[in-house]
Amino acid sequence: MCKKMLSGSIVHGAGASGEELLEMVGGIVEDYSVDVCIFMGNSGCRHEWASTKMLTDSLQEKFGMSMLIFDVDNTDRKYKTDREIKSAIAEYMETVIRKL
Repeated sequence: MCKKMLSGSIVHGAGASGEELLEMVGGIVEDYSVDVCIFMGNSGCRHEWASTKMLTDSLQEKFGMSMLIFDVDNTDRKYKTDREIKSAIAEYMETVIRKL
């Protein structure tokens, strides 16, 4: 999955068209039978948050899947602690697993 996400113009979230992004993520969901999606976006890269909303809506519409979205800062570990990240993921997984 990582190789797919790091190929071509998708290396940076704003480097691909919305159509390319939706096509790639949809393909990954289908190819790997994905149950959940988690997006950790860098707090400093606000330009990609619009595409994240589009992706969230598309995943919900096409696959009936919600996506956990939260921001992190890859240069300041104090912005969001490991504990906060783990807690957000655990809460999301618990909620999603209960629904499945």
